[in-house]
Amino acid sequence: MPPQSLPNFSAEQRTLIMSSIPKFVEWLDNNNPTNAPRHKATTVWMAARARELMADPKLSINLLGGRSAALAESDIHNYFKNYKNYTYKKSIPSTAPCSSPTPTHRTATLKGRRLADALRGFIVLQTDLTAKDVFFREAADEMDATAAKVKAMSAPGTLPCTITSKARKLAWATTDKDKWAHRKTELEQNTQRNGETWPLYMREAIQQSLDRGIVGSAVVGILYGFRDQDDGLNYGMLYAGHNALENSELVHQPTSHGEILDLWKVHADAVMPSTTKPSVFDFKRDDNGFPILVGLDLAHTTGHQAADVLNAYLAETWDAGFPPSNGKPSIPWSNIALTPSAYYDLDRFKLPTSVGNPAPCDPIFAIALYDHLFRLQGAGTPFWFHAKSELDARSLAIAQDILNDLEKDDEHLDDESGS
Repeated sequence: MPPQSLPNFSAEQRTLIMSSIPKFVEWLDNNNPTNAPRHKATTVWMAARARELMADPKLSINLLGGRSAALAESDIHNYFKNYKNYTYKKSIPSTAPCSSPTPTHRTATLKGRRLADALRGFIVLQTDLTAKDVFFREAADEMDATAAKVKAMSAPGTLPCTITSKARKLAWATTDKDKWAHRKTELEQNTQRNGETWPLYMREAIQQSLDRGIVGSAVVGILYGFRDQDDGLNYGMLYAGHNALENSELVHQPTSHGEILDLWKVHADAVMPSTTKPSVFDFKRDDNGFPILVGLDLAHTTGHQAADVLNAYLAETWDAGFPPSNGKPSIPWSNIALTPSAYYDLDRFKLPTSVGNPAPCDPIFAIALYDHLFRLQGAGTPFWFHAKSELDARSLAIAQDILNDLEKDDEHLDDESGS
């Protein structure tokens, strides 16, 4: 079959997805120039890029025409796969037969590689990855410099593969090995970042196993859940499958996907340990669904008691600003503390203390914060966080500003080159 034309996406979405092809071609040229089948790093790259694209506002769940995010992500992944197997494969020059074997080699340059997510995939799924492996996958500049030195010292006509082999040995012999051992440990123990990609890599590992046809036609559902840095719950369900009759990936999703996820969320949240005390507060709601802050007798309330109430109230207020969905995050306390203006209106609410670090605030200031929020509520201007749509719009605006700045830089460079 020819490469998919992404029929289930809008023209704007197709343009966004297809804009990744130049990067994909560059990656293949550097890492899989022969288009080797079942190439793990290539599969990881395609999966990671599909996941990155799904985070773009143009591919938000309400713009997918009723399809699930999992199906859309799978379509993008398949588009890359078909491009590799058909379009890219045809661009590879054929090798004429010769009387003696010709040494093959990988290009010495490592610049321009986008292997951060792929490397993490190796770390997560390949437990025997060494510090040396991490070095060769990340130290592009160091490898380039060493290769240049080896090439300068080599006799004319030395094969590139020989130069590359010598450069690898020399670069590893002279680098700071403790640094790369620490880097490997850092990658392994970065639970927050690993948590963002682990489900996808696990799904890809299962899909690759099924694609080998070892069990014939098969479908697999992967339910997962883990705590994030704010002790919230990240959870989901991913799918893999293989059609042995057509030797193709089987894309599927049960009609009860949402109900299954709801049941799984309750189970995962109940059985996993948590450092956060479960809320004992049952807030009443206003007409907009936002919680109503309960009245406290401040003369007999301690700072810690006020902090407990505020912790539950602000968490409920955050949840009220997000539509119920699989992707709804828990309240990001640490991010709120770092960039409060991105999460609530500083001028409108004028909070007497910072919020988020510690969560919800320092107990010394908890009573003052409670009193301020209670007064705002009484005045008809209750506190709220920016809703998901507002946060998405702000992220899009920031991205557009960056693009505008880059365009200005390009225009400036054009002016200089023309002068």
